[in-house]
Amino acid sequence: EATSCTCADGKYAKLADGTWSCENCPTDSTTPAAGSVVPHTSGKSDTCISSCASGKYWDGDSCETCPENSVGDGGEATSCTCADGKYAKLADGTWSCENCPTDSTTPAAGSVVPHTSGKSDTCISSCASGKYWDGDSCETCPENSVGDGGEATSCTC
Repeated sequence: EATSCTCADGKYAKLADGTWSCENCPTDSTTPAAGSVVPHTSGKSDTCISSCASGKYWDGDSCETCPENSVGDGGEATSCTCADGKYAKLADGTWSCENCPTDSTTPAAGSVVPHTSGKSDTCISSCASGKYWDGDSCETCPENSVGDGGEATSCTC
């Protein structure tokens, strides 16, 4: 006598109120290649995996389009990467990739949408030698002082 069965393609094993069923995976997702087995070996409902197209990312429920000025690998990717010199900005619940202010850039790894903190990312200063970052732009160090540039926020007399 069989003790398990495999759900059809695109369906996952779900346990609700002690009863197993095979339910449709959400749009843009599918079951693992081996299929979903009822009852699932974990004793819990199975999960579907995302299958987003290139230029999209999985937000946990569906595939979302990457914002302008970013790239996304699709598949199971959960973020997109903003282009060089652009940072992830969240405004009114919408993510975008915006230009960093003059004299600043994004970290070497790039800024991702959505940002892992759930908040807008920040740009880092990239001042030339002899300058310092005042929080908004690079300023020239006063006469008879030295500035390391980069992320330095002051000059040395």
